Amino acid sequence: MYQNDIIQNKSAAKEIKTYKEQTGKKALWTNSMFGGMPTYQISLPRDSNMISYVHKFFSTVVGAPISMILIGMLSFYVLGRVLELELWTSIIFSIAFALMTYLMTLIEAGHNTKVIAVYLIPTIVAGIILAFNGKWIRGSILFAFGLGYNLFINHPQMTYYFGLTLLILGAILVFKYLKAGNI
Repeated sequence: MYQNDIIQNKSAAKEIKTYKEQTGKKALWTNSMFGGMPTYQISLPRDSNMISYVHKFFSTVVGAPISMILIGMLSFYVLGRVLELELWTSIIFSIAFALMTYLMTLIEAGHNTKVIAVYLIPTIVAGIILAFNGKWIRGSILFAFGLGYNLFINHPQMTYYFGLTLLILGAILVFKYLKAGNI
């Protein structure tokens, strides 16, 4: 699939790749974009991250863009089951969520990290809900995995906006539990 942003990213990473080939070292700064910038937004070395194995599985075994859509479906399916929706309702909603027109447009444009960051939001919310409902271990694991993968994808803008939303969700849940005397 022709994705303009992916092609631009490969061009932006050329200086970084050339430097590594010539010196054997990872470049931490590039002069090729915006008069100079840190390279972590272009080509982040992350082979030692455990989530890289999950990401490699989805991106190489399943392949893009299907892997991104599958992540979205699985993520929303997990949220649906945590919310105790019927099985078929969870399946239908997960398909609808993953195939939203906006996200399909982002995939076509090559905003892959943004799409995956959005697709992981239901997993993070599911972890929070489980933890607030007293299922600490499962909730913490789900939250840590979802947020860890979200941070690994490296789209800080979407993570920041979702963080603001989490503040609202957290305030609502704290108010609910304070009102019930169950904090």
